[in-house]
Amino acid sequence: TAMNKRFIPNAKKKIINTSQIEGERKNVTLLFANISGLTTLSEKLPPPDFKDIIGNLLKILKEIVNRYEGTIDNFIGNCIMILFGVSIKHEDDPERAVYAALDIMSKLGRFNEEQGTNLSIHTGISSGAVVVCRDSSGSSKDYTVMGDTVDYAERLMLMAKEEVLVSESVYKSTVNLFEMNRLKPVGLKGETAGIIPYRVVGIREAPGSKHGLLQLSSPLIGRDKEFEMMKSVLDKVMKAKSAVLSINGEAGVGKSRLIDEFKKITKDKVNWLSGRCPSYGKGFPFWVFLEQIRSYLGVRDSDLDLQSRRKVGGKAESLFKERTDEYLPYLCIFLSIKVLEHLQEKVKYLDPESLRLQEFVSVKVLFRDIAKNKPLILYFEDMHWIDPESLELLKFLLDGLQDESIFFLFETRPEKKTGLYKIKESIQNIFKKRYNEISLRALDTNDAKRLIQNLLKIPEPPGELSSLVLEKSEGNPFYIEEIVRSFIESGVLKRDSGSWRVAKSISSFEVPDTVEAVIRSRIDQLPPEVQEVLGRASVIGKNFLCRILSSISKKDNLSKNLGFLEERGFIQRKTNSFTAAQFSQDAEYGFKHILIKDVAYTGLSKKKKCEIHKKVAECVERIFREKIEDYYEVIAYHYFNAEILEKSYEYYKKAGDRAKKLYSNNVAIGCYAKAIEIHKKLFPEDEQESMAELFEKMGDVEEIKAEYDNAIKNYKVAFGYYRDIEKMAGIKRKTGHIFRQKGKYDSAFSNYEEAIRMLKNIPDSPVLSETLINYAFVLADGRNDYEKAQEMIERTLKKLDKIGENKIYARGLTTLGNIFLLKGDYEKILKHHEKALEIYGELNDKKGIVVTSNNIGNVYHDKGELDTALRHYKRGLATSKGIGYKSGIGAVSGNIGVVYGKKGEFAPALKYCKIYLSISEEIGDKMGVGRASGKIGTIYFDRGDLDTALKYFKKYLTIAEEMGDKLGVSIVSGDIGSVYHDKGKFDRTLNYYKKSLAVAKGIGYKGGIGAAFCNIGIVYCSKGELNTSRKYLEKSKKILTKIGDKINLSSVYASLSDLDTVREEYETALTFSEKALSLAKETGAREKEVIALRVFGKALFEVSRKQIEDSRRKREEKGCKMYDVRCRLKDREQRKKTIPSQNLKKAISYLRQSIALAKKQKMQLEIAKSSYELARILADAGKIKEAKREINSAKKIFKKSCAHSWLKKVKEIENM
Repeated sequence: TAMNKRFIPNAKKKIINTSQIEGERKNVTLLFANISGLTTLSEKLPPPDFKDIIGNLLKILKEIVNRYEGTIDNFIGNCIMILFGVSIKHEDDPERAVYAALDIMSKLGRFNEEQGTNLSIHTGISSGAVVVCRDSSGSSKDYTVMGDTVDYAERLMLMAKEEVLVSESVYKSTVNLFEMNRLKPVGLKGETAGIIPYRVVGIREAPGSKHGLLQLSSPLIGRDKEFEMMKSVLDKVMKAKSAVLSINGEAGVGKSRLIDEFKKITKDKVNWLSGRCPSYGKGFPFWVFLEQIRSYLGVRDSDLDLQSRRKVGGKAESLFKERTDEYLPYLCIFLSIKVLEHLQEKVKYLDPESLRLQEFVSVKVLFRDIAKNKPLILYFEDMHWIDPESLELLKFLLDGLQDESIFFLFETRPEKKTGLYKIKESIQNIFKKRYNEISLRALDTNDAKRLIQNLLKIPEPPGELSSLVLEKSEGNPFYIEEIVRSFIESGVLKRDSGSWRVAKSISSFEVPDTVEAVIRSRIDQLPPEVQEVLGRASVIGKNFLCRILSSISKKDNLSKNLGFLEERGFIQRKTNSFTAAQFSQDAEYGFKHILIKDVAYTGLSKKKKCEIHKKVAECVERIFREKIEDYYEVIAYHYFNAEILEKSYEYYKKAGDRAKKLYSNNVAIGCYAKAIEIHKKLFPEDEQESMAELFEKMGDVEEIKAEYDNAIKNYKVAFGYYRDIEKMAGIKRKTGHIFRQKGKYDSAFSNYEEAIRMLKNIPDSPVLSETLINYAFVLADGRNDYEKAQEMIERTLKKLDKIGENKIYARGLTTLGNIFLLKGDYEKILKHHEKALEIYGELNDKKGIVVTSNNIGNVYHDKGELDTALRHYKRGLATSKGIGYKSGIGAVSGNIGVVYGKKGEFAPALKYCKIYLSISEEIGDKMGVGRASGKIGTIYFDRGDLDTALKYFKKYLTIAEEMGDKLGVSIVSGDIGSVYHDKGKFDRTLNYYKKSLAVAKGIGYKGGIGAAFCNIGIVYCSKGELNTSRKYLEKSKKILTKIGDKINLSSVYASLSDLDTVREEYETALTFSEKALSLAKETGAREKEVIALRVFGKALFEVSRKQIEDSRRKREEKGCKMYDVRCRLKDREQRKKTIPSQNLKKAISYLRQSIALAKKQKMQLEIAKSSYELARILADAGKIKEAKREINSAKKIFKKSCAHSWLKKVKEIENM
């Protein structure tokens, strides 16, 4: 009509004019509307005013119709007829008609308010076949439509009362989008059944299942065996044992579908926490875990910090209860939520590594406590893309949650060297038979045919169609569905009575050879504005927030276009979106398959990609400005792809620095590498200082990761770029430190010495001071040059004292203390540690306070001043708890336990050592678990419980060997040897002592070598191989004397005294005893003093016996027979008179002192050994009663300890 022509946009005219429609039967949707109130209005208003109002109304109607690409066919009187699907055909024409009708009603309401009118509209919509006739004239085309569908629409309009009524055909195709009420059937002339009208109530808050054109569905096919395995694994988890299941297969093979079906049958039995590993995940540490945890806590990105804190705090209190303050601050940091002020003390003193550990523990405890209420399934989607930090956390959780009701479910592609495959071997070692794997393959021919049948609801699809789909898809379910969709969208298949029929010859449609081409052909068939939305979304990523997409897109019809894409299987709404509304700023969508995203992205021109990346970067900057540090790398990525390199460079540097601070080492390295790449493009060659800083920072991170070769390489590059002499020297110092870590002392010395030479003209440089301190420690530790090391640090400390570098000064004091520890000089050790403690207190460096308090406690422990040691340990423990330093709490608790063990307070000793064990298990510190086990073993050993001690020592040995802790292997092998020695199993003893020696030699542990030589010498003495014993003891003496280890040297002298006593070389035995006792008292080592007193007493007694024997021999020579009873009695009486009273008294005194000191230290076996020796002396001296008392006391302890070799000795005395 003429009225219609004025309002059709030119672009639309072009489409309509090129349409070839003439007397054609087509499926169309018709909208009839009657506007009430126009007649009354025309009677009230002057004609010009009425004309203006009608013009404004028509303009609004035309805008709405054109938006939904309908055509106004006729406007007669108060009625209007609008056609959908005549000139431009859409698959969703009924949907467009209903949206248009609702928009018209809405706009009419606002029109009435603005114009002061009282118009209303009554609308009827029907869909079906009509005959379309064209009357060509002018630049446009008018249409005449005929058929029952037209009559139905008109009748529905007449029935409507200021509402929208639709036919049953419209209802069926749009009910998933709109709320509708069924009305009573209405008779229609010529129709026996009449029509069933439906009233449109409004738009659904959440779209329902689409049973329209493109909704393809099928039951799960060909996966029965795999489904049963999943159920079997869950059964194990329901019995309170964690399990791992990996489902791997190529893209599109049906991994997600299998998991979705499994979720349907299990969601009521378990807690499901799902998270995806995005392909760009390296820029988002812990992404998969953040999704899982945020979905459980109800936290979303749009929440204000206060809202997030309330949600997290509420859930934390319900789970953690009285332990909330122990875990909440670290959970907040993990989620990038501000920590409550009263809990900030628990985080601000921790270094990045300690903080990261606490975060890991909080996540572990969160999952553990969730699983206590109901079994938990942790689902990891696209595991092949997991970021390195998430992989590190996952390893921690797998090891620490293996006894909880948790099902770890991984969905991954079979790409080696990625994701799951990096840790697969360690998972199998941990979970053994509880690790399961499903490898999905393509469907076989029969199953693939069944899938096609189910999708199309056709019992027997044409053979040509099936063959083509099978050939192109090769049984891949996703490819099958995509190819079938392409048939539908191209018109090869048409829907008819709930199933699909072949409408065109298949030979007229060529299926692309690759699924990428299939997807491209589908995208090409989308309306231009929908393609635009899809392309912009692909730039954001595989998953995208509506908030970002709406900021970079035209907002008109965005909701509708997203619904269109979702309905057609291009995208899907994420299940963890927090609103049910169809479109919300907080809603999140994801591409149904990564290939769809990739194809959409590659279809954009370079210019357009740059433009959209720029908008995304600016949008993220704006939307997330309050927590922008969490998005540094995202922004950097988008600016880089927008070719705005200056901004990308700055953001990559910031992202690297933040990641380094948070101990996200892999992210930091990646960001610094990217910044270096951009730097080379941006800056001239003379701007190299900033380049050097990037290489240095990358080296720092690699040093933390123990990737020493890479770190050295990057330090070398940084050194070449730097021009500042201090910075160059700093690089040399750091390189020297790495060589020290690697045990390459010559290279370490070389780098330290070069740094010192470079700084010779800057004597007050802090870098020089740190270098000298490092150099000195290597001198002491690597070359045993204690004097030079001590002199160097003392000179450095004087300089530091002048320039006020207190933190370096405190570090220097600690290093000096450690040097004196190697020398066994306790007083000087204490002096320097206490000064360091004072400085750390002034600096309020609480971690420094913890470490130094622990060091001081260790010194007092070795000195035997247990109460003083305990006081310092408890200070360290209180400070550790105050700052949330979990590993510090564990280590100090272990030391406290050892002290209580020495004091004989068994219950608190075990309590504290088990705290250490528990914390080490909780934080996944296997070395800590081993060391805690060693400490518990020592407590049982000192108590005389050799079997229990052996169990814990062997646990420590297993862990130490597994972790490659060679120092631990050496130490605990010696401990196990000591247990077997007291049990009298000398061959086993020798095996373990020799193992301890071999490992100590392998790592250059000189103190361990000396101790092992001593232990082996003791065993050979017990076996009666005295010359061999002497050889080992002399070797031990030589090494320990050289390194200045006075404490262990005391043990060597005590053993040499025992040896010479057996060899009846009494004078040297007494000399060695005196030396052993002197060193024990000098160092304050009470345990060694117990032994020294005992061997001294033994030596004195044997000297006295020698004198008696000499006297007896003289009497025998005079004729007294040894075996005559009277002579025996006379001899015993004579002994009482002739044993030199001074030596006897000294021997008994030393042994009584040994017993008293052992009792004070609660050293049960040492009490028994000294009591045994005292009983021997008393029996030999004829003091039988006292001897019996002592021997019974010793026997009781030996029996309880299963010290079989000592029990044999006791029996020998009893038989005398």
